[in-house]
Amino acid sequence: MNVLRKIIDIATDNRLPHFLPYNIAKSTKMKLQYKKPEFDKIFISLTFDVERDFDLENTKAMRGFIKKAKALEKITKSNLTLFIQGDMVSEFAKDFKNLSGNEFGLHGFSHELWGTNGWWLNRPIPSYSEKVELIKRGLGAFDENGLERPKSFRSPYLVVNDETLKLIQKFGFTVDSSFPSYRGVEPVPRKIGGVFEVPVTSNPIPKLSKGSLLPSFYYESFNLKTIVDLSKDQIFDFFNRVAFFQQRNGVIPHLIFLAHPWEFMSWEKKGYGYCSEENFGLIKNVLSNFERSFEVEYCKVSEIPERVMN
Repeated sequence: MNVLRKIIDIATDNRLPHFLPYNIAKSTKMKLQYKKPEFDKIFISLTFDVERDFDLENTKAMRGFIKKAKALEKITKSNLTLFIQGDMVSEFAKDFKNLSGNEFGLHGFSHELWGTNGWWLNRPIPSYSEKVELIKRGLGAFDENGLERPKSFRSPYLVVNDETLKLIQKFGFTVDSSFPSYRGVEPVPRKIGGVFEVPVTSNPIPKLSKGSLLPSFYYESFNLKTIVDLSKDQIFDFFNRVAFFQQRNGVIPHLIFLAHPWEFMSWEKKGYGYCSEENFGLIKNVLSNFERSFEVEYCKVSEIPERVMN
């Protein structure tokens, strides 16, 4: 069954070569429709998936992250959103208490899968009863350490399914931020049952990946790697295209940013060259650029639906 799920996921992954005609048509259509939007105010939500380092075992990056997060807290006036891995709550409870006033969300318990898709992942999928137990343990850790119980959820790897969405609603979550932005999820909130889905912002226009043997595509997400790779003008072009799409769908322009603690340390591992201690300064610079061009209001991810949906 797991093999069948992976085959189905490969067949429906719109970034892969067999979607070439679809992506060319989509990109061409959206570029022809695009007009530079006009707006004065934007909302920005800085979100961080607080998890173990990329090897999923160590927490070396956390100490530096907590200290730097305090600086971002001042900029956003305590409007950061930290999606915390459940099995890390007790270890860093004192640090999280120093960030109280910001929003705490749940990021699974030990970085397990919360959906059935993800052909590129080779990890076991918890059963329904196991998911129930993992949520109970995660929420219990917040309760035991005197931290506010989360109302927002983001699944590891941005892999989620209907079963999980219905389950987190039963546990009182009101917002989910798990839809896979890297697959071109529309950058607008929507209500699914009793939960608002607030995806990480991504450019709705697919781009052709350079250097690959076959013509594959990708969607720029508003994450740390993107702002490392793009120039100031390219970041503003990214946002203008997002804002145009959002306004066309009756939503006030906004950005949901995603980063991880381990992205603020340097690593020798291939593919992690963009990670650096300097990335906190880069974020502050990007925010300053937005503040010079727009009226910026920072808010927690759980506040986004009320702020931007007309």
